[in-house]
Amino acid sequence: MRLQPVEEILTSWRRCINSGLTNSVSAESTYISKDALQTALSESKQVISLFDGIGIELENLTVNKNLAFLLINPEGVLLKKKCCKELNKKIEKIGIKIGMSFAERSIGTNAIALSIRIKNRFTLHHCTIIVTYSENSIFIQYR
Repeated sequence: MRLQPVEEILTSWRRCINSGLTNSVSAESTYISKDALQTALSESKQVISLFDGIGIELENLTVNKNLAFLLINPEGVLLKKKCCKELNKKIEKIGIKIGMSFAERSIGTNAIALSIRIKNRFTLHHCTIIVTYSENSIFIQYR
């Protein structure tokens, strides 16, 4: 049975709470090992090539914009990203780098993990006193 988006989020939060996942998870725990990353990259050569092939179009979309395209494998690992240099510096500063795991068990509830789980598009909107942003994730089956 497929849950509605709000129910998916609440269910994800419950899974995170029940597993002891907190907001204080260290950045190191969100990355896979170098060997595991090399395996993931090797297994995803074809889709990485496709992502690189549309690189010019993606770069044109991201010039001077707060827009990033992330290529994530089915296990939630970041394989490749496209964004402007300024945004890349910002997202790397907060820890979003190649090899990062977006799996729910690693970083908690997020649009990428939910999109992989439901095998469909998912959007989460975040609003704080400092910043408002959206995570949009589109699931594309490529295996």
